[in-house]
Amino acid sequence: MPLPIYNLLIMNKLTFSIFSWILPFFIFSQSYEIQYAQPQGFATSTEEGFTRYSTLKLKQNKSLFILHGTAGFDSANEERQELTVVTAEPDRWYFMDRSMGLLHSFEQTMIGNTFQITEEIPKLVWEISDNEKIIGGFSCKQAFTSFRGREYESWYAPSLPFPNGPWKLNGLPGLILEAKDKESEVVFQFYSFQVILDTSVRIDAPSCEARKVPFATFFDAQYKDGEKFYQFIADKMKRNLERSGNIHVEMKQSGAPRFWERKLP
Repeated sequence: MPLPIYNLLIMNKLTFSIFSWILPFFIFSQSYEIQYAQPQGFATSTEEGFTRYSTLKLKQNKSLFILHGTAGFDSANEERQELTVVTAEPDRWYFMDRSMGLLHSFEQTMIGNTFQITEEIPKLVWEISDNEKIIGGFSCKQAFTSFRGREYESWYAPSLPFPNGPWKLNGLPGLILEAKDKESEVVFQFYSFQVILDTSVRIDAPSCEARKVPFATFFDAQYKDGEKFYQFIADKMKRNLERSGNIHVEMKQSGAPRFWERKLP
């Protein structure tokens, strides 16, 4: 819902001058919570996919984005001979401190290894278009960027002057309310916006116990652990099928893992 101060009526130039001076103080002294819906794109022919949710908390030059963990989920498509498996996972989080220029995050690989990662805040190059639309009552502008193997379309609200967005997407002259990559594998849909009037609220990185590594170390680990996970699933299915009859099964991974940050060719 738009900030209530936008409903103020400006009566004269003096009032407008005072309002213009107070507005930045009001905006940056409060904290905000934005929720995003993330529909999962692996529905079967008989089931709809499920939706997970994420939360962005921000105040002044700090923000915390939380990807809420999933429960266990699996589905099978007999016609296409496909199996989809999503393991249970904890919340993943991304804490951005713009005053230090650093991004701290907590990640888990597909076989359960956890990492606490520190990297510089990604500097994204955006192309802003003339297209506009209303999202959640806010007038938004369209922008495009490429980031670690994916091309993104985003919609940001200039009236919310925060260079933040979901996950690691940042750097626009307004808060990103929606974003998705070209393949619609990474999707953030606007769900809700809330102003937190309690000025004592602090935003900090959650405490966690995990190996502290640079991003490059985690990036390699997620691919290696992903290969181990897929091989484990393939071996398990092969043993089960071969036990059911006198048959021999050859299995191989189809396509690359759908990691958000992909290896470049």
